[in-house]
Amino acid sequence: MYSYLRTHKTPVVNKNAILAFIISLTALSLLDLLFNTLALPKGTYFVVTWLFFVVIFIYSSFQLVKHMSFESTYFKYMFFIFMGYGAITVVRGISFSSADLTAFLRIPYIFYPFLLPFFAFFGKQLKSFKILLGYLFYLGPLYILLILLLPSLLLSAGSSEILAYSLVLGPGFIFMNSQLFSKIKINFSFLFIFIATLSFVYLARRAGLFIMLGIVAAGYIFALLSKEKNLIFKLFPWLIAVAVIAFFQSDNLSDTLLDSINKRLYEDTRSTITDMFYMDMDNHKTVGKGMNAKYFCPIGGGLSEDGLDYEVTYYRDVIENGYLQLMLSGGILHIVLFLSIMIPACFNGIFRSSNLFTKSCGALILLWMVFMIGSGLPSLSLGYILIWISVGVCYRKSIRIKTDDEIKAVFSIPKKSSKKVLNVAKKKG
Repeated sequence: MYSYLRTHKTPVVNKNAILAFIISLTALSLLDLLFNTLALPKGTYFVVTWLFFVVIFIYSSFQLVKHMSFESTYFKYMFFIFMGYGAITVVRGISFSSADLTAFLRIPYIFYPFLLPFFAFFGKQLKSFKILLGYLFYLGPLYILLILLLPSLLLSAGSSEILAYSLVLGPGFIFMNSQLFSKIKINFSFLFIFIATLSFVYLARRAGLFIMLGIVAAGYIFALLSKEKNLIFKLFPWLIAVAVIAFFQSDNLSDTLLDSINKRLYEDTRSTITDMFYMDMDNHKTVGKGMNAKYFCPIGGGLSEDGLDYEVTYYRDVIENGYLQLMLSGGILHIVLFLSIMIPACFNGIFRSSNLFTKSCGALILLWMVFMIGSGLPSLSLGYILIWISVGVCYRKSIRIKTDDEIKAVFSIPKKSSKKVLNVAKKKG
């Protein structure tokens, strides 16, 4: 028995489960978008395909998080309180009608957010993060492929955001950890972020611009703190200068984009909806309405961005603000519990860690907490899952106390000094 425990003390890194998790999550994030863009009928084939990837996602995710352990007493108690309150919220809004059960599986922001916090237990070994980020990099080339095959995806705000949040956030996190990856991966990650940023500038998407520019800024700061800097970061100030000059030299482009951005910056697109939300939630602010909650907000009737007629909607189950979405289901108490986990995790990652990898996790949590003000819904999405993975990292002292060299050793990045010794040995030989 003792030999068995010794053999199985450390969970084995499940490379296949990580790959299945990435593929299934990407498919679930893009399936609706691709079917709508290609005008494919959502019949039996779509339903079977959707259920297939749901099963793969659930099974692979369970394999990745089933070994729960805590290194922080505070996180242990807060996690169980948060999940317990989430369970109560789910029970308060549960419905067994076929329509509602289908909605629970199909709509990413109703049921899934109550399960995704378990991703805080991802990666019992640092090697798991190396494998995860290695796979996430390849979402970037998929992003390029899709916009080359279907360039219209970049011309619509909705499709552009779905693509960027599903496929570019992964390479963005790699960009924030430039000291752990090859120069070519960092350069390509910057390219993916740059294209997504241009798309958000053209469409004047404020929340998207914030998260992309925030990732670039964090990556640049961490590169300055790193001993070895990629060429892209040394050229970064010059790239910004060239971009600014080129932008203002092209009068038509700059006038069009500036006009669009200025219009969006000062355009009031949310006050009517939020006013209706607060009116409907007046008696439910403390504990919310439970899972699958809706609020009275009659909007609609007209043409969508795609030129399609849409009907009047009297009740909505989503509001484009992450914190208000938490309030809708679980009230202010839900928001307080959420921030009680996020804020200390962010502080631990940025200020109480000895390596840039953990600091980047803390920075990503900070960016997401701000991002939730204008978007950032708790939902079945890569961004929300990465946040909970980062939370798990920031509460693990065994990772926070590691040095950059120890992290690099796991990611197979040799020390600079060891390279010199190797080169000297070769010359002597």
